[in-house]
Amino acid sequence: MGALIVLPGRQGIESHLRGGVELGGSVSLPLLCSIFSTKSPGHDGAVIMDGSRVGRFGVHLPLSRNVEELTERGTRHTAGLGLSERTDALVIVVSEERGTISLAENGHLEHVPESGQLRARLQSHYERLGLLSAAPKARRWLPGHPRLKALAVGLAVGWWLLTPPIATVQRDFTVPIQYVNLPPDTILAEPSISQANVTLAGPDRAFDLLNPEALRLSIDVGQLPSAEGSATLTVRDLSGHGSLTVERVEPETVSVALLRLEPVALPVRVRLHGEPRQGLTLVSADPAPATVRLLVAPGVGSTTTVDTEPLDVSLLTESQTVRAALVPAPGTRLAAGESEAVLVRVILQPN
Repeated sequence: MGALIVLPGRQGIESHLRGGVELGGSVSLPLLCSIFSTKSPGHDGAVIMDGSRVGRFGVHLPLSRNVEELTERGTRHTAGLGLSERTDALVIVVSEERGTISLAENGHLEHVPESGQLRARLQSHYERLGLLSAAPKARRWLPGHPRLKALAVGLAVGWWLLTPPIATVQRDFTVPIQYVNLPPDTILAEPSISQANVTLAGPDRAFDLLNPEALRLSIDVGQLPSAEGSATLTVRDLSGHGSLTVERVEPETVSVALLRLEPVALPVRVRLHGEPRQGLTLVSADPAPATVRLLVAPGVGSTTTVDTEPLDVSLLTESQTVRAALVPAPGTRLAAGESEAVLVRVILQPN
C-alpha cells in the first residue's frame, strides 16, 4: 500500500495545494489505511496533517522536475519532492511497488530504512516547530553540568546579538470579494464592492511562496439578520495568505443590500444570428420547453421573456435540433430545478 503524508512546517502550503476533501479526523492506523487503500477514491492523493489530526486527504501536490533527485521513482515521490522544494514541509512517501519509505525535505529525497530513524526525523521536525520538547536524556543531563548550561546560554545570546534580524516587509494587494451563502430567493443589489485593498506583512521568502491569485475575501451574506445590512471584513475572512500576517483590510465594512426575488413563468425567445445558406429558407425555430420559471427582483422592469444565446443559422445545412444556453436578464435568476439551456428545433427547407 502506497502513502503520501505531508507534515507542514512554518511556511504556508495552501497556495501549492489543489483539490482534496476536508476531514479533520484524529489520526489512526485504520483511518490512514482506509484513505490509502486502492479502493479509496483519494488513495492517489496526499494526506495533509494538522497537528495530531488529518486535515485533508486526496490532495494534489506540485510535481518536481528534478530528474537527478527522482531517478526512477514514481508520481508520489515526484509530488512529495515538489512540495519540499517550495516549502519547509516534511513529506513521508511510501512506495506502493517497493514498500520502502522515503522523506522529502528541503528539495531532497532520502530513503529511511529503519523505523527508529523515521521516528527520530519526525521528532526532530516537530521539535523544530516547537511542538515537542527536547529529548528526555538531554533534560536529565544538562542540570548536572552548570558550566555547559552557562556556555549554552552565552552562545545563544551571542548568536542572537550577532545575527541580523529577519526583515519584515509589507506589500499591498487588490483582492476580489466573494459574497457567499446568498439565500436562494434573493439577489445582491447593485452597486456592490467587488474588491478590497489588503496589506500583508512577513519576510521576503514568504512573499516568494505567495500566489496572489489565490487571495480571496469572503463575506457571508447568510449571516445578515434581514434583507439589508452591513458585513464587516475581518482577518478570518481572508484566505490564501499562508504564513503572512494581515495588517490591514480596506474597506473594513461593506454595506450589503439584498433584493427578494419573486417567481414568474416566462416564455423562451430564441435569438437568431446570420442568414440561412443559399438555397435554404428558415421556417421556424421552436424552443423546448417553451416556458421556464424565473426569479425576478422587484423594480427590475418589464421582463417579459427569457432569451437564448444567439444561434448562427448560417452554420446549419439542414433541419436539426441544437442546444442553446439561456441568458436571464440582469436582476433575474433561473428558479431552482430549471435547466440552464433549452433544445431548439430549427426547420429549414429548400427555396
